[in-house]
Amino acid sequence: MVIGAACALALKPKRIHENSQTDTTASPPDGAGAVDPTLLSALQSPFSLTAALQFGGIFLALEIAGTLGQRLLGQLGFYAVSVIGRAVSSASAVASAANLAAAATLTPQTAAIGAVIASAMSALVNLPLVARLADDRALTRRIAWAHGAIVILGAAGAALQTL
Repeated sequence: MVIGAACALALKPKRIHENSQTDTTASPPDGAGAVDPTLLSALQSPFSLTAALQFGGIFLALEIAGTLGQRLLGQLGFYAVSVIGRAVSSASAVASAANLAAAATLTPQTAAIGAVIASAMSALVNLPLVARLADDRALTRRIAWAHGAIVILGAAGAALQTL
């Protein structure tokens, strides 16, 4: 179904706004609802089919890798996939963990710990990016404290689930 929708959208002819013959000098009656046509032509949909398909592909790959990791190496295999999955997409790694727990492939505790691992790895990757791009020590310090608190609270929540 997704492939069919992707093909349909790919074959749909694109509208060309630059060459349209819109009369921008005419004003609507009573001045109500006046909208600049050049502004409207610049607006684009926030939905990107390419991004959605990439997310779906990453999700599928992590789903397969997580299942295989769990079957072959147990919990440590799934945790390794969570760490590697963050390198691609932490959102996909967390969604995959939740889906595997819902399908009873993983225990909820293992899925929760995997989600925390993926999120913690995301924080570890994002912090140096913020430090480099912002070039503001105070901002970097605040973000480090916030990420640290999130990781600690997530780990504590995962640990409490096992009790």
